[in-house]
Amino acid sequence: MGSIRPATVLTLARLRRPSYGCGVTSSTAARPTGAERESREPSPKTSRLWSHPKQRLLLLLAAGIIIGAFLPWLETPVGTYRAWAGPGQYLFYAGVIGFAGGLVPIRMAAVIQGAIMSAVAITLPVWQILKIFSAVRLDGWVPGIGMILILGCGIMGVRTTLTLAGRDDT
Repeated sequence: MGSIRPATVLTLARLRRPSYGCGVTSSTAARPTGAERESREPSPKTSRLWSHPKQRLLLLLAAGIIIGAFLPWLETPVGTYRAWAGPGQYLFYAGVIGFAGGLVPIRMAAVIQGAIMSAVAITLPVWQILKIFSAVRLDGWVPGIGMILILGCGIMGVRTTLTLAGRDDT
């Protein structure tokens, strides 16, 4: 019991070393000044919000879908129908899922959330167009700006999601 092994001394030395940024600090150690803090390079895991540059585009596309959920969906001679009265709530929720995919630092989670967002943003407008076309053909209706915006964001979302997944590097 009289001697301390070298491995124990090394471990104790590591415990006493001040650590800035992980919550455990030494009360006797001098804190770095502003210039010293700026000169240190941040760790790569904490300095990057996105794991891939295309996640910023996914974030913008999700914002476009969220905005499109409140815009006019269908224009007829009788009046304008807003997306919120029909599939807008589902599109809003899909946009929120895509928005989360743009912010999450895990690439595979961003791919899955982008795929869900894109599938909903393409399926609902195409289904609505086919349903109306089968009922009245092209007589008296025009797709609204919300439908066009959401469909465009969904198509671009597929490309972005494929790029995030590594299947498309262009």
